[in-house]
Amino acid sequence: PASASVVDDVLHFGPGWLGLLSVIAVAMGLRSGSRGGPLALEEAEVRHVLLAPVRRRRVLLRPTLQRWRSLTFAASMAGAFGGQLAGRRLPGTELSWALSGALWGAVAATLFVGSGLLTHSLRVPRQISTLLGGALIVWQFVSALPSHASMLGPGDATGDLPLWGYRSRATDMITIPIAFVILLLGVVLLDRQSLEAQSRRAALVTQLRFAVTLQDLRTVLVIRRQLSHEQSRRKPWFKP
Repeated sequence: PASASVVDDVLHFGPGWLGLLSVIAVAMGLRSGSRGGPLALEEAEVRHVLLAPVRRRRVLLRPTLQRWRSLTFAASMAGAFGGQLAGRRLPGTELSWALSGALWGAVAATLFVGSGLLTHSLRVPRQISTLLGGALIVWQFVSALPSHASMLGPGDATGDLPLWGYRSRATDMITIPIAFVILLLGVVLLDRQSLEAQSRRAALVTQLRFAVTLQDLRTVLVIRRQLSHEQSRRKPWFKP
């Protein structure tokens, strides 16, 4: 079992560093949404179903819920596994730590999907989403440092959720409805999803899956770069 000083450090500094992971999930969602994500549809579905006289939200609702469900399940299992390991050393039962870790993983996955859908539907430019995500990460990282322990970060409340295995705060409950409100707004705005971005992403994802099955690493890297809208610099940083 952990000593009293270790437990105090976990409770004092844990929310900041665990909140940093949640903020990284939001930043990844912003980045993914600006690149046409987080959905990855089949190319035939984009060309035939989305172009049919059917409301776009009705078509995209099912893949959106499937995407959210799969990511939530994976993140919840990872959080439950980490919580179960923490419960072996920290005060509290292993079950309570596992449940709180699963809750934290579900909230982080919801924030990722919701922020990605909002960024895509609102057509946020890639540069702005990158700057916003980077600013959130830097803010949370600075607030998590021991020298700035009194500073509040954007992910501190979310970082408190995994510690519910030992303690719980009523103020942390606000992060759960906030995450689902962001997801709900993303679902409401599904009609604003870009067909061009979905078509391009669908074609690249299809090629990427084919290249992975052939274990063609070079093609995988090239398609991944195209999927990320990354292009080589026209002017090198250092002249040879």
